[in-house]
Amino acid sequence: MFNFSLSLLFFWMKGSASVTADQVKVQFSNLLFGFIPTGKNDNSAPLNDVSDVKVSSKVAAWPLTIGLILIALGIWGFTARSIILGIIGLIVGILIGLTAFQSTLSFVKTGPDVLIAVPFYEKSTLEQIKALIEKLQEESRPKTDASQVLEDL
Repeated sequence: MFNFSLSLLFFWMKGSASVTADQVKVQFSNLLFGFIPTGKNDNSAPLNDVSDVKVSSKVAAWPLTIGLILIALGIWGFTARSIILGIIGLIVGILIGLTAFQSTLSFVKTGPDVLIAVPFYEKSTLEQIKALIEKLQEESRPKTDASQVLEDL
């Protein structure tokens, strides 16, 4: 069982994934604006139906833009003699800007594809999930020797 954070700012919002010899099961919350839970997403698929497992990184433009604007306002707050406003702007801007850097795990199954986006620091967890899926799929394939197949013909 793998647990992972779904949000940088709201790190207590967790998702989970379990990979067995029979199936892959993923549970995570749907988040509106990256922090408002709007429901739960439960996906399960037989291990043999899972294909094209990918882990990738992406940068979301809106959180990065908003973060940079808030950082600029925070710096401006220091020059406008409002140090507290400047500190708040910098901290919030940095946190929102960091949420732009995400790692994703995606895989194809029968039905809709599964895409899980997590903060950048959870990438190693996604890599572990991918490695376990690939390992279990490799173990479940029949081990046949090419010469044995020819002899059977």
